Amino acid sequence: MTEVAVEIFEQAAKFWQTNQPAELSPLAVKHLEETLEYAGKHPEAVIERAGQLDAAITRFNQQRIAGVFDPDAVNSKKLAEEILEVNETLPLLAEMPADEASRSSFFSGFLRLVHHHYYTFLDKPKLEDSNLLITGLLVDGYSFALRAKRAIEHKHTSGKDDLIICNSICEMVEPGILQTEMYLANWYKPDYGLSPDFCDRINNQFVNLKQ
Repeated sequence: MTEVAVEIFEQAAKFWQTNQPAELSPLAVKHLEETLEYAGKHPEAVIERAGQLDAAITRFNQQRIAGVFDPDAVNSKKLAEEILEVNETLPLLAEMPADEASRSSFFSGFLRLVHHHYYTFLDKPKLEDSNLLITGLLVDGYSFALRAKRAIEHKHTSGKDDLIICNSICEMVEPGILQTEMYLANWYKPDYGLSPDFCDRINNQFVNLKQ
């Protein structure tokens, strides 16, 4: 059901054309518009990355049920033990709210946080590749939307739940285009909340890309 991600990007493009609630930097506007246009022309790029995001979500749920996480998966442990409710699982993309009002609310909230420099990847000059930005919008967008969804449902939340969710996905995503693009976009840094051991392990996978 990763085709739902194509629908999300199509709705995001429509939302952007008709309702821009936040004043973004010219570079963020350029990146966002180019990425939404690219996603519309290349739905296969969205589907591929969404499939790997769903696989990471599924992996987290499976490991939580088994009660086994890697020792350096500190965010996944925190998400499982301190944030999610006892029988709560991370929803796949197709299990997130799909009505237009909910999605539009998420888009609006996400752009407000971009405006306030909470999400900064759209403002980075080095991230000109629309594929990298699709990855960022999918992962950060999912993390923000889930944080908002849980708040609406009056579940236990804290101000940085979206960061914990995002870092858990970083820990759960397996080798593939999504992980590679997260690496190329410099996501695997300890100062973002990931453990140094985990970042070393991931960076060692990409030693050839450093040369």
